[in-house]
Amino acid sequence: MVELFCGILSGSNFGQNIRHWTCHAAEADLGQCFAAINPEMFAPGFEGRLSELIHHCKDQQPAEGEREILVAGDPESKHIALCNRLGGIPYYKKQMDFADHLAEKYGVERLHRL
Repeated sequence: MVELFCGILSGSNFGQNIRHWTCHAAEADLGQCFAAINPEMFAPGFEGRLSELIHHCKDQQPAEGEREILVAGDPESKHIALCNRLGGIPYYKKQMDFADHLAEKYGVERLHRL
């Protein structure tokens, strides 16, 4: 379905015609597809049924070595909470070092750190 929607229907490259990531001699010509679906158009009670599924999943025993079961949106919610606690977005030291290098190279102000 990805090939159909993102390649064939969009008029972009698909299958064996997509260039390798390391090849820069040819244009990538990658297509995209976005779909908006109203779940209430399929069957009534979507939110309640989805909540039931989420609770069923989260009530299971986590896999060995894991502390909890996550569902779609959980990692993002945790990261948003972290950013709110910190008062900004946390970056790795190497990312900031590279940003500092670019600022020096192009003569612009370095990023402000909290």
